[in-house]
Amino acid sequence: MFKKIKNKGVKPGIETLKHRVTVPRVIYAVLLIGTCILVSNKGGAFSYVLFFSVLLYAPIAFAYILYTMWALHVYQEMEGRLLYKNTAKNYQIQIENAGVLPLSGIRLLYSNVTTHFKEDFTTDSFQLMSRESINIETELTCRYAGNYTAGIEKIVVEDFFGIFKIRFHLQTPLRVSVLPVVTDIAVKDITRILDESRLGRNIFRLDITENFLGNDLRKYMQGDSLNTIHWKNYARTGELMVRLPERQNSDMLSLILVTEDTGDDEENIKRRDLYLEYLVSVADYFAHMKKPVRIIYPDSGIKTFTIEDYKSFREFYHDRLRRIHGAIDEDTEKAMLDKSLESLSVRVMFREKDNALCLI
Repeated sequence: MFKKIKNKGVKPGIETLKHRVTVPRVIYAVLLIGTCILVSNKGGAFSYVLFFSVLLYAPIAFAYILYTMWALHVYQEMEGRLLYKNTAKNYQIQIENAGVLPLSGIRLLYSNVTTHFKEDFTTDSFQLMSRESINIETELTCRYAGNYTAGIEKIVVEDFFGIFKIRFHLQTPLRVSVLPVVTDIAVKDITRILDESRLGRNIFRLDITENFLGNDLRKYMQGDSLNTIHWKNYARTGELMVRLPERQNSDMLSLILVTEDTGDDEENIKRRDLYLEYLVSVADYFAHMKKPVRIIYPDSGIKTFTIEDYKSFREFYHDRLRRIHGAIDEDTEKAMLDKSLESLSVRVMFREKDNALCLI
């Protein structure tokens, strides 16, 4: 049996949630103390029945909670696990009672730091009859870029009167990779870095045509400079051919990525979001200029990827970017620096901890 439900209320505040938990516990404590006093002062069958009824409620309630945890099955799914920041995706969650006893007092929790639901169904407390299922469909939006858990993360199970409760993590959390927005956030800093490298070494220019001719040839076309004609080849074959420019390793920037170990807490998620947005901005800048930038990053070892146009940028953005995560040790950082020395290029280190470009 499946049902579609919609949000029916306003999300309760912190004080309301505390009130829900505190009041039933206070009433239970008062009843337990009162029945103890009644048994001590008066005795009698009625007093003992009342006392043991209140006393035994606690283990019965915990047994019911444990049964609920066993019988409750929660499944969630969405359209793909590769998402775009601040872009809504269809989301579905199924809550099922696999047991024979009715279940009640079930609440679902999520992080509103990373996740936004179009219809917030978590304000409801769910009740399920035997073998009943509830199916909820809405839209989910991830607020930050990075790899983390989205959607429902925890389940709260309560007893009949809300006196006791247990909170536990979902066994199959929804892990997603969220791609950042492409902005010009890094343009000012990368322009400064390039100016510094040009003044200090005079080897990196994005605003001039390459003047180094290689050995690759093509047929002469009207408008080609006479200086590019391969005269020796013309003397030998009688056919006009021009020499194509050869890319110089010095005309490249090597960007060394020093990443940090990021957890799912708010501070780390926000830091990773800014780092990825900044990195994509750098990559987009070089793709736009049609000049090469070599990314050196950790990924089960040391990997490199060169971005020189929008085709390579799209591959980096959709495939390589989500693999860049996790803390690295000093040996890995040194190995990446050594890797950058394989070619004569401007070397820039980009540390996630500081979120700043540093010319080496």
